[in-house]
Amino acid sequence: MRSIKGDIMMTYTGKRVIYILMAAIMLFSAAAGTVYADQPYRGTTKHKRSLRNASIANAENRYTDLNGQTQDTDKNTVSINFTSDMEKDMELYARAATYFDVESRHYPRSFMLDAGNYSLGSPYSSVFSQFYPGLRAMGEAGYDIAGIGASELQGSQKLSDMLNKAAKSDRTLPYVTSANIAGTNDLEKSFRNYGVNDYLDMNKYRTEIAVFSIVGEDAFNAAAPEKMRYEDAVESAKDIVAEIKKDEDADMIICLCSSGTGGEDSEKKLEKKIAGSVDDIDMIISAGSTTELEEPIKVGGTRIYSLAAGNARIGRIEYVIENNEYKYSGYSTVDLNDDYEKDADVMKELAGIAKIANKNYFAANGYASGQALCDSFFEIAPLSDNNGKKGDSPLGELIADAYRMAAIEDARIPKGNLIALASGSSATTGIAEGKVTVNSVYDMMKVGKADDGSAGQALTSFYLTGADLRILAEIAATASQDVSAERLYFGGLSYKYNPHRLKNSRIYDITVLEDTSGSQIDIKDKVLYRIVTDKTTALSISGLKGTADESLAVVPKNENGEDTVEFTELLRGDDKEKPLKTWIAVSEIMTSFSEAGIPAVYKKPDGRMVYDESTSFSHVFKGEGFTLVTSALVALIGIIAAVVLVLLVLNLLNVKIGRKSVKKK
Repeated sequence: MRSIKGDIMMTYTGKRVIYILMAAIMLFSAAAGTVYADQPYRGTTKHKRSLRNASIANAENRYTDLNGQTQDTDKNTVSINFTSDMEKDMELYARAATYFDVESRHYPRSFMLDAGNYSLGSPYSSVFSQFYPGLRAMGEAGYDIAGIGASELQGSQKLSDMLNKAAKSDRTLPYVTSANIAGTNDLEKSFRNYGVNDYLDMNKYRTEIAVFSIVGEDAFNAAAPEKMRYEDAVESAKDIVAEIKKDEDADMIICLCSSGTGGEDSEKKLEKKIAGSVDDIDMIISAGSTTELEEPIKVGGTRIYSLAAGNARIGRIEYVIENNEYKYSGYSTVDLNDDYEKDADVMKELAGIAKIANKNYFAANGYASGQALCDSFFEIAPLSDNNGKKGDSPLGELIADAYRMAAIEDARIPKGNLIALASGSSATTGIAEGKVTVNSVYDMMKVGKADDGSAGQALTSFYLTGADLRILAEIAATASQDVSAERLYFGGLSYKYNPHRLKNSRIYDITVLEDTSGSQIDIKDKVLYRIVTDKTTALSISGLKGTADESLAVVPKNENGEDTVEFTELLRGDDKEKPLKTWIAVSEIMTSFSEAGIPAVYKKPDGRMVYDESTSFSHVFKGEGFTLVTSALVALIGIIAAVVLVLLVLNLLNVKIGRKSVKKK
């Protein structure tokens, strides 16, 4: 296994001889076309000044806090600070720099870590391999160590190019660790050039931490990395911790675990498995999900921490030194709000990269960074606000309408039998009142990448029958009964739902937009309808196939009506080689609103989905079978009326029916 003593120079005897042997091995391995995985990589990257041999007595006794007040320094507390999933808003690193500057003066024994995922969710990702924006931002912000998360796995060549570029720079950058990812010889060489190792051992004022990073198998597969190999997370953790215990004298062992794929991960199964299977890990910092743990999960002697992606927070873990022992003191989170000004040096780095990213990404798609698209005279709540509520989300309707418009106008898809579909996973934020910019739209839409590897999810397409759409509508309506259920929102489809109707018939008055007139027409169960949606939603729909309740099985189909698991990405009409991104679709509909702003119809649900709780006969029995029931009921009433009439006539004629006279004695 690879190992390194972080920012420490070797002190053992005969190091020159060992260096000569190492160089010889490297030359031999290069000539042979192989790389020894257990070779310690020191790299050429410039890092922060080492405090390994510094005495805590020499640290400053006083510091100035954010309010300009002079305070006493706390030399007896260890502060472990961490971030994760900062890729959606890289400028948060500028606020983190201000935070850590004060924190490290308050607590000299402070460490700053990032658990990974800093490379995919913003336009900066378009220059990931050339300008390593995440590492540059963290370097300026004073980070000590960063992990390699799922979003850094953009293919073996891109990752190796990024590390090589960073290693050649004269910038101060964080140490990087990666424990269970391997790749081509080029990638291994870039690890050696930068100094990426299985774990890093760092010492500040005689407090020593050993840090390693792990990527979970689900996260690895979701990243679909090209020419990269995955090694089992638990077994890798066992080997690394054993090596740390053997070779180092660490006071704490920390695992950075990028396990999530962008959704909820409240179970933290991988983290719990590692904690339960590997002794001596003090803390596991989880990344890659929307789950935030207010309190750490404790498994044995290991605590598990997690910050939700995009929550603009720093996690702070504190230990107090008592009698030469490190005792856990507590955990808290810090909001990176306006209390922490954006560091000028970090912002300068990002501004320079943004200009290049603009040319490479927004400009390549017909936009300019910061471009205003329209005004919003009201706030539109995030999709998550609709969880557990009946009815539609205005934002869900807006996104679905954007998908449908882009499919028709940009991808040149005929609008007949075309239905757009958005879900609760289509966007991560809402729309604030004020100017809507292309950047805010990009940040709002779901993180991901297209099949060609470019940043941003592409619209995708498949087919469903009218019967399948009835099932989807039923799922969309009943999802309000479960806060964790996936919500679905339609464009081009309208329907009503009544919970009092018979099972599998609770959807009625379901219609689609007609091709020419734009009027609503009844859906046909056996007709194929083309569905346009984002990749995340498409995969969730595909997952409905083979559910326990066969009546709720939805099977995606191709244009011939055959079952399929493959989805076709839509291409832009003006450039058939470019995928049509979801953020572009939403940007286009925003632009169409012009100076009038987002229409007031998106202030609240527009009635395309009606949650009807009426118990009246006409509602409960309306639709299929209603005519038959009504006819039978009318016939029954007619029969009863006829019988009553006959009885009245007979009564008038004084005819006694069914009675015998009784003789008196």
